[in-house]
Amino acid sequence: MLALDVTHPLSLPQILGYIATIFGIIGFQQKDDTKLRIFVCCMSVFIVSHFILIGSYAAAFSAGLAATRWGLSIFAAVRRYAHFLVPLYVILFIGGGYLTYERWLDVLPVIASISGTCALFYCSGLRLRVLLLIGGTLWIAHNLLALSYGPFFMESFIFFSNAIMIYRFVLENKKLPRDPKDSFLSRFG
Repeated sequence: MLALDVTHPLSLPQILGYIATIFGIIGFQQKDDTKLRIFVCCMSVFIVSHFILIGSYAAAFSAGLAATRWGLSIFAAVRRYAHFLVPLYVILFIGGGYLTYERWLDVLPVIASISGTCALFYCSGLRLRVLLLIGGTLWIAHNLLALSYGPFFMESFIFFSNAIMIYRFVLENKKLPRDPKDSFLSRFG
C-alpha cells in the first residue's frame, strides 16, 4: 500500500524516484554516448513527476528542461547548433529557476543543469562525464536536502558509476600509445 506522506519511502513520488534511479543507473553504465542520452531521457520522465509530487518545482523545471536537452543532444545534427542552443538553455534554466525559486536549495539544480548543458553540447567521452560528475554532485546535495530519497540514491550511484567510468577511460588511455594523435583522449577533442 502506498503511503500518503510524500517523504515516506513507499509513497508514489518516492517510487517514481526509484524508477528514475533504475534508468539512471543503466544509462551511466553505457560507454556509448547515445545510449547514455536515451536512458537519461527515460529517467527524466520519472524524475520530473517525482519532483512535482514532492513540491520541488525548481528541480522539476530543471529536470524537465534537462530532458529536452538530453533528447536534442542525441542528434549530432542538432549539436552543431550548440552556439545557439547552449545560451538559450542557460537563459531558460536561469529564468525557470528565478520563477520557481522558493529557497536557496533551488539554486543547485539550476547550476547543475547549466553544467550538464555545456557537457552535452560541447563535450563527449571523458570530458562529458567529468562535467556531468560536477553537476551530479550538486544534484546529490539538492536531493539530500530536499528529502528526495530515490533521486538521492540515483545521483549517488550515478556519481560513483560515472567516477568508475572516468577511471576506466583513464586506464584505457594509459594502455594506448603516447603519440597524442593516436591517444584515446584525442578522439574526444
